[in-house]
Amino acid sequence: MAAGLKKAGTFGGILEVSEASGTSSVVLPSTVLTKPPGTNARGQHGWDIYSRKMSFVFRSRSDNKYPANQHTVICNLRSRGDGILVGGVDEAGRGSILGPLVVAGVSVRESKITDLKDMGVRDSKTLTPKARARLFGQIVKIADSICVRKVDTDEVDGSVRIRGLNKLEAKVMAGVIDSIGADEVYVDCCDVNPARYRESMRQYLASPPRKLHSMHHADSTNAVVSAASIIAKITRDQEIQELRKKYGRNIGSGYPSDKTTMRFIRRWVSKNGQAPEFARKSWKPLRLMLGQVAQCRLYGL
Repeated sequence: MAAGLKKAGTFGGILEVSEASGTSSVVLPSTVLTKPPGTNARGQHGWDIYSRKMSFVFRSRSDNKYPANQHTVICNLRSRGDGILVGGVDEAGRGSILGPLVVAGVSVRESKITDLKDMGVRDSKTLTPKARARLFGQIVKIADSICVRKVDTDEVDGSVRIRGLNKLEAKVMAGVIDSIGADEVYVDCCDVNPARYRESMRQYLASPPRKLHSMHHADSTNAVVSAASIIAKITRDQEIQELRKKYGRNIGSGYPSDKTTMRFIRRWVSKNGQAPEFARKSWKPLRLMLGQVAQCRLYGL
C-alpha cells in the first residue's frame, strides 16, 4: 500500500440490482478501501470503487472547483507502460428520478486497449449484473487512473430548472478529464450536437488533453468509454442499494420507467405530503404528484 495511506475498510459482498428483468443478486469483487490521513466524512463519500493489491494515490476533494454537493474520488494506480494514455468518460443515472448522477472516467495505456476488448468490456447496458461485477474488478486491475464523481439530486434539479443539465454534465466531465490525466480522451456525448458539447467541456478544463473526442454512442464503440460506463453503473447501483438499506424498502432501479420505483414514490408522497430527499423534484412525474398534493391542501381535501 502506498506510503501515507491507511486502511479504511473493505468493499464487496452482495449487490442487489433492479433492472427491467427484475432484481438480481451479484457478488462484487473484494476491494480494500483506503483514505489519506485526516480525510473528513464528506471527503470519504464515494470510496466504493478501488482495488486491492495495488499501490495508488487517493485523494477526495470538495472545494470551490468541486462543490459540496459533488463528491470526487480519484485513484491513480501508478501502472507503468509504453504509449499514450487514452481516457474514456461516461455517466450513469442521468435519466433517473432517484439517486445521484454518477460520472466516471478511466485512463489506460494505449497498449492495453486490446486487453479491455479481450476481457469482454462493452457498454454496461448490454451486460448482465454478474458480467458487470466481474469486469469491474478486471478494469480496476488494468486501469492507470480512475475518477468517479457523484452529483446529488439537488444540484441536478437546480440545473434542470434552468435548462442546464447538459452544461452541468459538461462541467462534471471536465473535472473528471482533468483528474485522469489522459493524452487523448473520448466522451459519450449527451448533447445532440457533439461539437458543441466538446466546446462546452473545453471551457471548464484546467488542463485540456491533446485530443478530446465527443461522440454519440461512444460507450458502445470505444472500449475505454465502455470501461468507464461499467465503473459508473456499478457505483450508481451501490448508491441505490445504500438507499434501500437506509429506508428498508424496495425502491426499484430509480428510473421513471420502473413500476416499483414509481409505486414507492407515490406511496411516499401520499404518506408524507412531500418527495423523498433523494428524489429529483424537477422530473415531470414527481412534479405532477406534488402538484396534486398542493391542490388537495389548497381545497382542504
